[in-house]
Amino acid sequence: MSSIKVRALNHAARHELLHTMVKDLWVVMPLEDEATIEFRRSECEGCSSRDDHVCTVCVCLIKEKTESLTNRTLRGDIEATHCPLGKWGPMDKLLSEHYKSK
Repeated sequence: MSSIKVRALNHAARHELLHTMVKDLWVVMPLEDEATIEFRRSECEGCSSRDDHVCTVCVCLIKEKTESLTNRTLRGDIEATHCPLGKWGPMDKLLSEHYKSK
């Protein structure tokens, strides 16, 4: 096997491990509604604050964030998962304003 294939395999394995670790540490309650997940993901994909698979505003991994109902913050608090820019609908805008004011 060439060294390029080994490095690619190792990169893929590292990427998968990172996502698994983030999901285990960050997601408190997963979101089960596929339509909501798809809506959130489409909003994130079209956002100018997106850099590949990361939100540059909240520094989250978009896949994990869009699939969670509640999450743990860096301080260890549990909060309702929301877009910090309020782009996931009217209730999300209210959540975003609420958490900004804390």
